[in-house]
Amino acid sequence: MFSHNSPYKKGDKMSSSDKTKKALQSLGLTDYEARAYLSLVEFGLLTANEVSGNSNVPYSKSHTVLSGLEAKGWITVEPGRPGRYKARPPTDALEASRSQLLGRMKIQEDQVISELTPLYEGRSDREKPDIWIIRGEMNILRKLREITNKAQREIMISLPAVSKELVQLLGVSLMRLQGSSIKVTVMSTRDMEEDVKSMAAFANIRVRDKMYGGGVIVDERDTMLFIGEENKPKEIFAIWSDHVGLTRLAKDYFQYIWNSSDTLKT
Repeated sequence: MFSHNSPYKKGDKMSSSDKTKKALQSLGLTDYEARAYLSLVEFGLLTANEVSGNSNVPYSKSHTVLSGLEAKGWITVEPGRPGRYKARPPTDALEASRSQLLGRMKIQEDQVISELTPLYEGRSDREKPDIWIIRGEMNILRKLREITNKAQREIMISLPAVSKELVQLLGVSLMRLQGSSIKVTVMSTRDMEEDVKSMAAFANIRVRDKMYGGGVIVDERDTMLFIGEENKPKEIFAIWSDHVGLTRLAKDYFQYIWNSSDTLKT
């Protein structure tokens, strides 16, 4: 039977308890398990018979229900004749439930990955990475704006002998990142120090004597490589790709030469 203060009485208390019971069920408890746990939270230490009477769980099912709650980490049992059951604090019970859920998810994830990845990799129609060759400074800048506008975490820029106009336009395009959480790193040759100083407002800049090639890396998704002759900066063209392997390789190389470059003195 229900106590005067039972969460199952009519009115506001009933509405609140219904919401809590549904929340418990969404966390993996059955309807009977949720009822039994709520009863133990309210009344404290109870026998299986008392849990049944306070929660409307049939006595014939009460031991199975309570064993399930114990296995899931929501209650503890005090041995005796009869045994008595006690609710664990909600924070402790939720932590135990979370740990079990994460453990089950990890097992399921491993199963899905181990079985489906080889099938996906073996498909002949799976998506292939794109590779574009881009000619002309304005076309290069247009693609740079497109990929940098999608940045979420990091932009790495290496500027070899490119024209001052391209550097200035790129700087203006990236000025919107000032004050954002996106990490921007810029590396250039010493003879371009004055050209890249304007980027110091939103980027960490380093310089070095020589660079062989350059480009832009956005997150771990897009890579654009600049190709051209050192004495003909206006005649560069670019290769863009979303190939993950190329992006990782470019990022590793950028980091390697970044570590041996000098911080720009502003």
